Amino acid sequence: RVLVGVAPLLPAAPVRPGESWSRGRSLPLAGGALEGAGRGTFVGFETAGGRRCVVIEEEGEIGLGAAPPPEGLKEFRLTYAGRARFDAERGRLVDATRTGTLRLKARRGKTPVEALVRFTSTVTPVP
Repeated sequence: RVLVGVAPLLPAAPVRPGESWSRGRSLPLAGGALEGAGRGTFVGFETAGGRRCVVIEEEGEIGLGAAPPPEGLKEFRLTYAGRARFDAERGRLVDATRTGTLRLKARRGKTPVEALVRFTSTVTPVP
């Protein structure tokens, strides 16, 4: 499963430029779950490569849910923001870019593990 990847946060119903929507996300884990929320905004249209594109901006966060986390996992927090463009005629992803931060704290046996990762991801589908 993809936490923050290829599929941008899309609206459940038609929207107009300037409108926003929110949606929750859940990803089951062994013995627990990651849960989060995202907010998308239909920015408008722009031209890319001679194609009229729909532009969506999104932001959100994902963290440990209410269920107990998998053994050893103490903290998981992913925050992200990004922008995606879709070919308005074909309804296909043209590109998507996200930046964010992942903070993780865990314990493996007696060894504590902590990580802070800042990332940028760019997705451009193969034709």
